[in-house]
Amino acid sequence: MRRHIVLFSLLVCLAVSPIASAAMVHQEWWTGVAHSRQAIIDFLEDLVNPVPTPDYEGILEESRFAGSRDNYVAKFYGWVTVPETGTYQFHYACDDYGMLYVSQDEEMANAVEVAWVDGWTNIAEWNKYPTQHSEPMQLRKGQVMAVMAFFEEAGGGDNMDIGWTGPSPLSSDITNPTYLTDYITHIPPTPTLARGPKPE
Repeated sequence: MRRHIVLFSLLVCLAVSPIASAAMVHQEWWTGVAHSRQAIIDFLEDLVNPVPTPDYEGILEESRFAGSRDNYVAKFYGWVTVPETGTYQFHYACDDYGMLYVSQDEEMANAVEVAWVDGWTNIAEWNKYPTQHSEPMQLRKGQVMAVMAFFEEAGGGDNMDIGWTGPSPLSSDITNPTYLTDYITHIPPTPTLARGPKPE
């Protein structure tokens, strides 16, 4: 019964939230999973439409998270709009093992792994592993991108942070990136009608 109440609350939030709302969807599965990125993939079976159904689903109003549970798998997802044309990188920190997927368009199914944590990091510890940083990518102003993040927590602290660096007004320091908070929404965008039109 509790799951239905939580999911109903999510639907109400989606119905009344403004389009510009800066938030992500947060899901949790309360179960023990082995320590590895592959274990997360194997457990969820389908990262875009996870199986099994989550035990919790709600709205996270920040692109950072610190909880107090043990033995669970978490997923966070939303859509981010590029503020200016230029070179960007995405950055990820989590406790424990986890990975960050980014799509070049609004389709979650097109997202690929761009950064990951093979172990654990403290909150906002952006530079513990080289793999926490994506390769630089050229993005254009107004481009909508799907973003998914996952991690599994065994015991002790649990946290998750997603950031990016790029042209002003974003940070250019990969050890202190800008959080996605002001640029991400949990509301699916209208599908792009034309990709790469010339002229734009």
